[in-house]
Amino acid sequence: MRPIADDDWVMMPACAASTGVPRRDQRARAALATLHERPGQSAEILARRHHIAVLERQLHSEKILHGVVNQEASMVHFFDYFRALDEEAVAELMAAAGGGPLLRKGHPPVADVVETNWIDPPVVLGKVLRFALDAAWDVDPVGERHVWPDGADQDEEYEGPWVSTLSERARDTLAEIPDDRLPSLAHRWSRIEEWSHFSEYPEPEYMLSVLEKLVRLARRARMNGERLYCWSCL
Repeated sequence: MRPIADDDWVMMPACAASTGVPRRDQRARAALATLHERPGQSAEILARRHHIAVLERQLHSEKILHGVVNQEASMVHFFDYFRALDEEAVAELMAAAGGGPLLRKGHPPVADVVETNWIDPPVVLGKVLRFALDAAWDVDPVGERHVWPDGADQDEEYEGPWVSTLSERARDTLAEIPDDRLPSLAHRWSRIEEWSHFSEYPEPEYMLSVLEKLVRLARRARMNGERLYCWSCL
């Protein structure tokens, strides 16, 4: 399994994530064609940059430890959280990053980002937000909404990248978690059902480091009047 966040931890998949390069490039090219391109950069070049960046990240994350017991967990899903002022700013970031990811090894960052794998907004992030709010399971504390690229959320065959926005409630819930509650929330988060697909549950200390990064990101976003967004890709 590739690390859940950054390059610190945990499990390696039974097989590398595999998507057909021509298929991925075709869809990335179509998504990026709607961006305000920088002079001299075609959508095809941006799509290739995106594909190379994703491969680099997969290889960079590949280093770590355990196997997976379940085929469902064998494909990596990237979920990177960042802050931005609005959807126009998101489109500009996507153009600057060639569709993402927003952090690339050896390149200066183009945004304030917390890199994670498998921590999707509605389910895995949603669980820790419900823990923080002591909310019922039928409450949606995330309020996720697709924002980029236009129309991709209606295309069942499109495999990413996507960007969604989180509600102000989600941002504020993270930002307002007291520091002294973080360890207990992280411990509970480390034992959710979603991690049962892997050979081991993550260490609570590791999930604490992820949660601390997300909380600090949310606090910076609120301080600057920004929203939280999630860049995702299969």
